[in-house]
Amino acid sequence: PPRKVSKFTTDVNVPGIVTADEISGNLYKSVYIKDATGGMKLNLTYGGGLYVGDSIRVNLRGVKLNSYGNQIQLDSIDLEKSVHKISSGTLVIPKKVTMNQLTTTNTLVSQLYFQSELVELDSVEFAIGSKGTPFADAVNKASISHLLYNSFGSKVIVRTSGYSNFAASIVPCGKGKIVA
Repeated sequence: PPRKVSKFTTDVNVPGIVTADEISGNLYKSVYIKDATGGMKLNLTYGGGLYVGDSIRVNLRGVKLNSYGNQIQLDSIDLEKSVHKISSGTLVIPKKVTMNQLTTTNTLVSQLYFQSELVELDSVEFAIGSKGTPFADAVNKASISHLLYNSFGSKVIVRTSGYSNFAASIVPCGKGKIVA
């Protein structure tokens, strides 16, 4: 990830399809996009107006490239000035991955390979202590993290915002698949 903030000073355009939006309340003033090379988080100066399936082009002039928590992101994107919506309604299909693919950390490339991408994990289940509890604290609007395991003991963290419209929903029991 970038060690310092870089600001684009020329007209460079990045196309992408929105894979995650703010509708559920789990994201705030941000969306995720993908192209053929991978995914990227876009931090917006204000929320609203972009939805899953929107095909967009982002002009990077004045946009910052940085990282937060080792997540590469484009920051300070003004929807009116920098984003052009090309079309809507593109079908977004998650990439099916294994937990091993998701958690491999041998090289920089593998660490970043699925970053900011919409993925589907199959045959996974939440930790025993999470089952039957809410995804997040909807009353106090607090985020909660839950561990998700595969049958070999590999794990990832699933974090949910207390502002999401599914915060009070109960973490399921048993094995299944998750799209995140």
